[in-house]
Amino acid sequence: MTTDLQQRLDWSDTIDQVVTSRLLGLPIFLGLMWLMFALVFKLGAPPMEWIEAGFGWLARVVSAAMPDGALASLLVDGIIGGVGGVLVFVPNIILLFMALAVLEDSGYMARAAFVIDRP
Repeated sequence: MTTDLQQRLDWSDTIDQVVTSRLLGLPIFLGLMWLMFALVFKLGAPPMEWIEAGFGWLARVVSAAMPDGALASLLVDGIIGGVGGVLVFVPNIILLFMALAVLEDSGYMARAAFVIDRP
């Protein structure tokens, strides 16, 4: 009769044999990386659009409130456009770090390092 610890070790060993195998290790790694990036960009698209729309609205409001000139151009094109251009990627960065945290907590990153170190 096997104990609970033995069953967990057997399950972990089985996972190790599959994800670190010479034949399946690299395709599984590439598939997971593709899935991770596809999900990050798919789930991150709506918040990116919201942020972009928000900064576009802010630029229109500031542009309408100020007379044309160097200061208006600095605020609208430089500061608002620049900050908005950077902040639009924050949702993707958050999702990417969350996906990496899941892979790390699951133990896959150590297995992936073993697979990638082989070539």
